[in-house]
Amino acid sequence: MALTPDKPLKRHPMVGWYDPGQLLRTGIEVAISGIFGRHADARVLESLAYVGGPKYHDLSACSEDFWFDFVSDTGDGFNSTYAVARAIAADATLACAETQAPQLLVFGGDQVYPAPTREAYQERLEDVYRVALAPLLEKPQVFAIPGNHDWYDSLVGFRRLFCTKRSFAGCKTGQTRSYFALKLPRQTWLLGLDIQLSSDIDGPQLSYFDQACAELKAGERVILLVPEPFWIFRTLYPDDAGYSESNLNELKRRVEQSGARVVAFLAGDLHHYTRFVATDGETQLITAGGGGAFLHPTHGMRAPLITTEDATPSRYVETEDGTLKAECAYPSPGKSWWLTFGNLLFPFKNPKFAFAMAFFYVCLSFAYADSDLSRIEGFVDKLGVIFLGPIDPLGVLATVFVFALFILITDTHRMFYRVLGGVSHAALHTVAALWLLAASEQVLQGVRETFALYGWFVYAHWSHLFWHVVFVGGAGALIGSLLVGLYLLISLNVFGRHSNEAFSSLKIADYKNFLRFQIDQQGQITLYAFGIDKVPRHYSNDPLPQPADARASGVHLIERVRLG
Repeated sequence: MALTPDKPLKRHPMVGWYDPGQLLRTGIEVAISGIFGRHADARVLESLAYVGGPKYHDLSACSEDFWFDFVSDTGDGFNSTYAVARAIAADATLACAETQAPQLLVFGGDQVYPAPTREAYQERLEDVYRVALAPLLEKPQVFAIPGNHDWYDSLVGFRRLFCTKRSFAGCKTGQTRSYFALKLPRQTWLLGLDIQLSSDIDGPQLSYFDQACAELKAGERVILLVPEPFWIFRTLYPDDAGYSESNLNELKRRVEQSGARVVAFLAGDLHHYTRFVATDGETQLITAGGGGAFLHPTHGMRAPLITTEDATPSRYVETEDGTLKAECAYPSPGKSWWLTFGNLLFPFKNPKFAFAMAFFYVCLSFAYADSDLSRIEGFVDKLGVIFLGPIDPLGVLATVFVFALFILITDTHRMFYRVLGGVSHAALHTVAALWLLAASEQVLQGVRETFALYGWFVYAHWSHLFWHVVFVGGAGALIGSLLVGLYLLISLNVFGRHSNEAFSSLKIADYKNFLRFQIDQQGQITLYAFGIDKVPRHYSNDPLPQPADARASGVHLIERVRLG
């Protein structure tokens, strides 16, 4: 539905990932998409529908400089998504770099958050870009690959938006599959891959790229667009070997067999900008997921692996130092480290999460309390009863459940660290719940002594129960949330874990980025990485909203790099 005065542009806030309802919906969507994604691969059905289609899309007919933009992880909050979209529409001097508006706009995955519903695509992405790109007389052509969030509905929304040759925000679309091969001017190719949820490239997709590789000629340059930066994930989770890297290696090998060379791997998924260089000094590994989603940290990542020449030149192997050469990160790792301390304000940044912690602490305290709530031991005595006294079935069950839960959600694939982190986190909450339980009884005892004349109310069983629910629940909401924030802070800044959880809690709309590529008339490929330190929060009420926020920063050039 087109935007009208009766249907204005909706300005969604950043997604509250720690809201209890959102946590539940996300868990259900991940479970359902995982089950159906593995047993009903939409890419196979899609390939059958377009048998005999084009081997690639030819955009090479350009006598002047060719410009294309890359943006990924869009459609979270309006402020961040719109700020990037407006910057993409800039057709003059942009951040002290002479650039032009793009002829091609490529989306790199995770186009909307939190879920890929039809309304979300419309309101959080297409409407925003329709307004932002309106000043452009010549709209760019649009191509896109899906990320894991786009797969939550088995690509139904993604295919409708990008794979049916309908207009997107006034721009032409041309792809018929969730992956594509683009022949760009002056011996340059862009191959966009879809690895679904299981980090796998399906057989029909490999066959499709085989046909594209058959068109490659010696000396041509290839940019591989992938949904996630495997070069980072592999080192974060070395024991979790997925299919994507082996399949990408195979695709890279087939590209090199033609005499062409891969000059860059390009990905979103992580919501920051980082660039690494392989030991050959030419292959760039670039992550640019700054299109609108909450910021991800640039610190806490262990050094990725590098490419070396061995019996299989395209194979990624671990070297003696085990590092890539890190060339650039935005925001800087130091700034990212300081931003993590925002988790000390976790209860205020995620107020709805307090309800979940209140419920959790009340249930936990009741599991450790005497059944009639009239005789609750002191804190030290209660610890002794639980861990040294007679076995209490309910208390044992609660302890096992809590510790197992926190071990399960600990972000590591090493069992020793998972147990260590999970047990420590669970112990903090257990001790806090017991302390609140004992403190509640002490406070209630003081109330009884103070208001002895009103003994019926003070000593009534229902008031006793009500008091514990209010006291433990209220204090637990604050203390439990603070402990979660402290745990995330220590996990990331000390151990380099929980980067997603530690920054999704902060809902940082700033430090956004997008990439602009230039292929000049001599065939040189230049990458311009642009950043926005602080996006506008306030806009005019014009049909085309203009920033009205003096505290916002402009678009600036992060770096300029020549590829190949």
